[in-house]
Amino acid sequence: MIVISDHALQIIICGMIGLLGTIAAIYSLVVIRRCQFLTGIVEHYCLIHASSGVVINACHTIWAVPCAIWDLNAELEWISYVFGFFIYAIIPLAYVARVSLAINRWFSVAFHGRYYHHLEEQRIYCYAVLVVLSAILIIPLLIPGCRCSLFTSPVIMFWTGESAIGGLYVDVVQIKLGYVEIAITATLEVSTLLLLSRRLKKLERTHTGQSRRQVGRQLRFAGQLVTFNTTEIAILVVTSVCTQYAATDFHMFLLFTASWQFGALLGNIIYIVFQRRSPKTGSGNVTLVQSRVFSRH
Repeated sequence: MIVISDHALQIIICGMIGLLGTIAAIYSLVVIRRCQFLTGIVEHYCLIHASSGVVINACHTIWAVPCAIWDLNAELEWISYVFGFFIYAIIPLAYVARVSLAINRWFSVAFHGRYYHHLEEQRIYCYAVLVVLSAILIIPLLIPGCRCSLFTSPVIMFWTGESAIGGLYVDVVQIKLGYVEIAITATLEVSTLLLLSRRLKKLERTHTGQSRRQVGRQLRFAGQLVTFNTTEIAILVVTSVCTQYAATDFHMFLLFTASWQFGALLGNIIYIVFQRRSPKTGSGNVTLVQSRVFSRH
């Protein structure tokens, strides 16, 4: 009878999810680039969010798994810091992109889209906010004591374990800010979904099939964003509850590393499922057309 140790099982799970997650994430980027609906700054927000899946799962596949097998950390610790920086930096960047995307989508339908064109005209400031806020949240990772590195024993995980300030950074930026991101995006995206549902019902009586299709695409995208939030909340609830009963290092691996990888994988799969049938056609920015449709009501 073959007995697989907990550490070997961690390596297998980390490698499998990492490989699948990396492939799915790369494919989701291709889907986003080809999608007719996702254009301009909306496309860029989505690319940043989907890229988080590439970084998270690729870092585990390329570096965490080999280190867990051959113990490369001891000799090449500086490489662990590089991977740790990227894997932790992508999290606040994705948070800011997700909140910005939720705000963008809400303004596209709220107040009948009356103010959305102002947001479109000020896109340079939206990009500036994305860069500045992300930089503020990422720069602390360069400070000694707050740097993220890879740990392979007893649990495979990226963590800021150098000092108390590293733990504080994780608690505030990675965890508590994550709760804020989920609360804001869930509120705005559910509101957007409801507003679009009402708008679609009105358009069924007063507009052409083309207008209904345009709003239908936006409704589909809003449903995608709500699905993101649902999976995030579900994973958060499950891990929070199960953490109270975690009894082994393998349990901790499943609740932290594996769930993190799996959540990233699910996010990219959601992009593929919702957007893979919307190729680019060169027909222009659908979002702007929708904004004009809304403004007439």
